[in-house]
Amino acid sequence: MTTLPPPDEFYAARDDRTNRLSDGTDYRDTAILVTGERDVLSTYAGRVAARTTLNLLSRFARNVDVDFPPVPSDDELAPAAPTLAEQCVEQMRAADPHGRFSCTRAPDPSAYDCIVAVGNADLQAGATPVIRLDGGGWLARVVRDEPVEPVSSRDENPVGPAVAACLGGAEVFKTAVGAAESALTEAVTYDAFHHEAHEACVEPTTPDLPSPIDLGTVRMVGVGSVGSAAAYFLKRLPVEGTLQLVDFDPVELVNLNRSPLFTADHAIESASKVEATAEFLADHMDIHPFEGDYDAFTASNPEAADVVLPLANERGVRRSIQHDRPPLMVHASTGQSDVFIRRNIPLKEPCLLCHFPPDTAETDAACAAGEAPAGDSAEDGGPDAAFPFASFLAGCFVAAELAKLPLDNYPFAKPVALVRTLTDLDGIGAVMQYIPGGDDECPFCPEEYPKVHRDAIEGTRFEHLTGSGE
Repeated sequence: MTTLPPPDEFYAARDDRTNRLSDGTDYRDTAILVTGERDVLSTYAGRVAARTTLNLLSRFARNVDVDFPPVPSDDELAPAAPTLAEQCVEQMRAADPHGRFSCTRAPDPSAYDCIVAVGNADLQAGATPVIRLDGGGWLARVVRDEPVEPVSSRDENPVGPAVAACLGGAEVFKTAVGAAESALTEAVTYDAFHHEAHEACVEPTTPDLPSPIDLGTVRMVGVGSVGSAAAYFLKRLPVEGTLQLVDFDPVELVNLNRSPLFTADHAIESASKVEATAEFLADHMDIHPFEGDYDAFTASNPEAADVVLPLANERGVRRSIQHDRPPLMVHASTGQSDVFIRRNIPLKEPCLLCHFPPDTAETDAACAAGEAPAGDSAEDGGPDAAFPFASFLAGCFVAAELAKLPLDNYPFAKPVALVRTLTDLDGIGAVMQYIPGGDDECPFCPEEYPKVHRDAIEGTRFEHLTGSGE
């Protein structure tokens, strides 16, 4: 592909996965207004929330107006622009050149099907539905048709604002497709530090974001929807270290639906996923891209990793990674609208191949990656598709988990957390944590082989978490 396809062809390819999962196409032309409170948009947290919200909306919505007061742009991420509103619109057009995205002033709220407000922007009485969001520190707050209680923040932590944007985007999608009232979230506070949801405006005690966040060498295997989203949010964090990127695929139109990082130009040029991501992070970390499969990468004698992110499973790569007796691992996957974030401390917790949810958390946990197989089913049994907000949130959770690693007393949550984004987020079972059960027959976890694994991870940055020396 050397030129931008016409709209019908572009959207048919880009929105393929979303269309498989939604009951209709109502979401596509929903008229959306995104507005914001000046005092909130003037803060770091407000800018993160605004830009993440609009980036996400541009991945599935085609008709979005931005009504922001003239506050300065966000200088942390490109593109450069005089104001935050102009910057957001340019970003959206890069993701979807065919979209109807524009800046507006004093719009008529009745002309829109849904309104998103960052903070408590002034709106005409009776303007509905309005989804208000705010975030700060590790907390995200989303409220429907009521004022949102501000979230205080002591530092420039992007996690809470980004999570608020992802959850707010899910609420927009529910509204656009006419979801049942029982699925709508009236109010939720999400604690991304402990992975807990609260209906009340609670503010749990959480530590400040560490700075710098020295991660050593991180190995990301798979730079698709979740991997590229993790990379996008890593750029918001004060991380230091080396990032190894391993993937053999080019960027395609279908990737634009679920990645906050890839643009239409990347797809038109069939850019390498690892090279596009390396360019995005070039001034932020020491990036080592490898365009090839995992076996070829390991054959190249790479630097040993301190953390492994197994974010793909083509060709059974997770089994290959586990066979190599890896150090600490952080893994996220999406199953349609469900988001899983998993941590594995070797020798302490069952490996990723042994992670089974309890009966109360049954779900299709197929990760959306690569070409859809015949029959529209993934290797794990579910449809090979996920909604855009699920992939954004999964990547955000990976970056957030990495940000916690330098803190004393890590870990702070159970090994697996599950968020069901298309349900009432404060409802029973919408957010769960659990300790996975191990498989007694797993060849990677038997108690008689701990020395083999311990020798393999000796000297890695987070070896102490395994109980080394106990």
